[in-house]
Amino acid sequence: MKSPAWRNIGTPGLSYWGHAEMRQSLIVRGGRYAFYQVARLWYDSICRFHNIDRKRVVNIFSGSGQKEIGWPEGKLAALNLQFDDACAKDGVSDPYDYGGNPDGVLARSYLRLLEEEPELQVTLFVIPDPTFREKGFYRGVVPDGTWALDQRWAFSAFLKTLPRTEIANHGLHHYQDEVRYFLKAREFEFKTRAECRETIDRSQAIFERAGFSPIGFKPSGWGIGHNADFGLVEALSDSGFSYVALSSPVSGLNWDRNRVSNIYPQFVGGLLNIPQNVSLSWELPVILKTIDAIVERRGVVTIQGHFCEQDHWMEDGIGPRMVDKIRDVMAYVKARYSDQIWFAQLADIARFCHEHKDLV
Repeated sequence: MKSPAWRNIGTPGLSYWGHAEMRQSLIVRGGRYAFYQVARLWYDSICRFHNIDRKRVVNIFSGSGQKEIGWPEGKLAALNLQFDDACAKDGVSDPYDYGGNPDGVLARSYLRLLEEEPELQVTLFVIPDPTFREKGFYRGVVPDGTWALDQRWAFSAFLKTLPRTEIANHGLHHYQDEVRYFLKAREFEFKTRAECRETIDRSQAIFERAGFSPIGFKPSGWGIGHNADFGLVEALSDSGFSYVALSSPVSGLNWDRNRVSNIYPQFVGGLLNIPQNVSLSWELPVILKTIDAIVERRGVVTIQGHFCEQDHWMEDGIGPRMVDKIRDVMAYVKARYSDQIWFAQLADIARFCHEHKDLV
């Protein structure tokens, strides 16, 4: 086993241990190493239990439900930009801004992006009542309602003014307390069907009180209930959502194996699943190569980032570097495909799929 990082700094003498800050540094670094080792062993045991090869090579173009779609007006493919985790946390009452400050750098950067890229159509997955606090890892919670959408009217008003932006449901709290210490961001991972349905209903009620009617849903942290007999998927079956986003190439429904297509919308158990298949955390050449491959197969390109400050703990948050990357992607797509790409919100794609079920 590789030696802990703190063992590589040399053997401390008595005078070294006499310095409180250095002693604390050793303890913290050793504690982090121990935590990572325990987490790795826990994850390996879960993979063995579910018969998962965690080193499997993922091919996003494999999987069930592979079927080319005839997009509107003969377009080659659809393209959607989506951001997760938008919420009322404002960087003032909480250390980080997730869009809750309409006058903040994050909000201004997003508005500037929409102004400079008028073709973009965006789906914003919003947490209506975030209760988590974090700095690197989730650390504790705040009371329900602290940052609730129906209590933070400035944030609600800001969302309603955003051009070409769909508001979709991203759970309730983005936090679970059924199992301590692990998968804290996966709100629905350990909930039963009844608990999932209750949480979804509470979430939708907050949206409605704030003046929104989301028709799409994506679970926080891709937690769909692998450890609870897929309770979330069962709960969503009669929830009334027009579409769900339950899969990425390595998460959600496709975490342990490819259950659904990674590049085409697909009806599964009465639900329309629209996959997420491109991450803004990837290097630009990888993003462009993946887009080309999806367009060649006439699929849907769904590019995901996070609606939070860049690099505070999510590297694909909104900031100067990420905005530049999105501009580069848009420039490439428009130059290569001209008007052959359908820029659409996920709600638009869902409406098309429901109206043309024979094509999906």
